[in-house]
Amino acid sequence: MIKKTTKFLTIAIILFAVFSLLFSEFFIFSPSTEVSASPGGSIKTILYMSTAAHTGGNFGGRSGADTFCSNNKPAGLTATNIHALLCVSATDEVQDMPSVYGYGSSNPLYWYNTNTGATTQFASSWSDFLDGTISVSPASGTGVNSDYFTGCRQNGSISWSCSSWTSSDAWGGNCDQDTTHRGDQGATTCGYYLRALQTNPGAACKLAGIYCDSPNYCEGSICNATRRLLCVAEIEEVNWYGAGNYTFNIDYEDPTGGSGLIGCKYKIVSGTSPICTDDGWIDAPNCNPSCSGSSCTCGINVSIGGNCNTNGVGACKICSKATDGAGNTGYGERSLNIDFAAPSVSVTGAPVSWQNSDATANVSCSDAHSGCDATTYKLKTYTSNPGTCSTNYADYTLTSPQTISSHLWVCGAAKDNAGNTGFSTSVEFKVEKEIPASNITAPEDGSTQTADFNVTVSDTDTGGSGIDNGACYYYVFDSGVGQTRTSTLRTCNSTQLITVNPGGATGDCRTIGGTCTVYVYTYDNAGNTNIGSPGSQSFNIASGDTTPPTVLVEGAPASWQNTDATASVSCTDTESGCDTNTYNLKTYTTNPGTCSTTYADYALASPQTISNYQWLCGTAKDNAGNTGFSTSVEFKVEKEIPAS
Repeated sequence: MIKKTTKFLTIAIILFAVFSLLFSEFFIFSPSTEVSASPGGSIKTILYMSTAAHTGGNFGGRSGADTFCSNNKPAGLTATNIHALLCVSATDEVQDMPSVYGYGSSNPLYWYNTNTGATTQFASSWSDFLDGTISVSPASGTGVNSDYFTGCRQNGSISWSCSSWTSSDAWGGNCDQDTTHRGDQGATTCGYYLRALQTNPGAACKLAGIYCDSPNYCEGSICNATRRLLCVAEIEEVNWYGAGNYTFNIDYEDPTGGSGLIGCKYKIVSGTSPICTDDGWIDAPNCNPSCSGSSCTCGINVSIGGNCNTNGVGACKICSKATDGAGNTGYGERSLNIDFAAPSVSVTGAPVSWQNSDATANVSCSDAHSGCDATTYKLKTYTSNPGTCSTNYADYTLTSPQTISSHLWVCGAAKDNAGNTGFSTSVEFKVEKEIPASNITAPEDGSTQTADFNVTVSDTDTGGSGIDNGACYYYVFDSGVGQTRTSTLRTCNSTQLITVNPGGATGDCRTIGGTCTVYVYTYDNAGNTNIGSPGSQSFNIASGDTTPPTVLVEGAPASWQNTDATASVSCTDTESGCDTNTYNLKTYTTNPGTCSTTYADYALASPQTISNYQWLCGTAKDNAGNTGFSTSVEFKVEKEIPAS
């Protein structure tokens, strides 16, 4: 008998010797069935939902229902001892299935999920299953929300079984039928895991049962309904041994012969299909008591990756041999599933190129032997390229999957079902949501510009993707005109020419004495942009014209006249041009010789009507603000009557 707890395995070798006075005959007992079972296996009782529904209760009896379960089990499920969860007769009820079909009555029960293949414990034993409550509902545990036949009461005894599941005839009962036909019902709400054939008879049926199909009305039997079956089965969970040292106990026994043990041997063989041959034996160490008497237990060390050095199912065998004083021998062996190779781990979900939306990092794992343990998938992130991922599993604290919202490098780790740990290479997640920045570094904000000038622009991106060198822009606003330039491509991290045309109709900056604001923005390679918060600087615009305009006063009569004359200002400027809003006049009663050079002295707008003899001076400004003054001009106008 081989016993194993945690990392301990007991290999039992039973040796009996029976001698007769007339002849010698011995019996060598092979290991128990537990020993010869699939290596490292443990049996689990599961319930799954049939993948198909059956119309009517006529399955052809128990055998037909069991066949239906076998033929309609979830894809990928390998199971044995398959039977429908049905109450068929007084001797074949759900409550009797452990004794009738060999299910362990004290073993936990598990739902098998059709969609994922996962198993979830819902009862600690068969009696716990039938006590009226379970920890996980059938719909949640199996992944299938469906009605199903059982024909059972609350405690797993038979209610009404469609003639032992050979009839699909409808039965038109009512709430007052006898309990045999009505079934064990009485709750006003559903939600329990066993269901009788009838819909819930409601408050009129005062029985103690709690299994129902519909809570609000009463019909009769539904042997003509279309429903699924719950199916009971057994699956074997295989244990794998990963890299490391394990201690196994070998039990040697000579319980009945009387001659006692004199030899306790063992050996370890490794390979694709190892065989225990009757050679190469060595004495078992650490025997307690010594190898004598009726029994002893010896502890041996098995090194996975050492004396068990081949990966695979049953790739290592512990062979044992017991010899008694009469020369009888008994043999035992135990196959081990070996996996000391780390699984292959990678991180998936990394964007191919830069993006400004979240990405999802997942661990992907493959293992050729024991398979990957999905519960161990973990991630670790780095803000810069680590080069090599950490090989310390404890460093991986993030569950898989993870949402990645910034520029990170991600490493993954996972274990196989033998406990070996694999690590991925680092994977760059090109995710950036940070806004790039654009700033004008020269000329100074508020400086005066009189001619075309260059602004120096710095474009930066700190999120990782970098500036998109084909997507830098600028635009311009003039305080007197409005937007003079729409978004225009520029060279990133360079200078950009801004045109100045004081008083003109074209150019980026036009209004003399006004301000001209230059805006700059960019995009990064992830598509982020600072267009909503561009860099900017404002500049004061002045003309480069420093020459006053030429100003004349026109309209003076060539000779004396006794009618009005009209005096007006005439202005010319070859650079910025004359500002017509600044034309003004000043009058004198005598020749001033030189006109005033104070613009404020010129209080009369141009033109002016001259009705008497005067001297006039004129002034005007150009668009650069320079002021010009005329010479004095005599207006020979007289209307006075001479005397005689």
